[in-house]
Amino acid sequence: MKYNWITKNITKKEWDEAYSKNSSYVLLGRTGNVGETGRIRGRIKIGFMSARDPVPEDCQLATKEELEKIKVWYENNNIYPRP
Repeated sequence: MKYNWITKNITKKEWDEAYSKNSSYVLLGRTGNVGETGRIRGRIKIGFMSARDPVPEDCQLATKEELEKIKVWYENNNIYPRP
């Protein structure tokens, strides 16, 4: 089976309601600006493994730096397979 390590930009609501409940999704960072209330307005970048080929249109292949973050998360949480 072929698989890819990919990243995807999602909303905070998507993170809170779905992705954060599954430890195979790794929070890689946040993008955006700080609003007037001090809250970050923008997107959340997550990383995970996908067996879909080609890579879905709303995703990108993970960079070496992102793969390292995913690997550390998976090792710390005893998740397989690892990048």
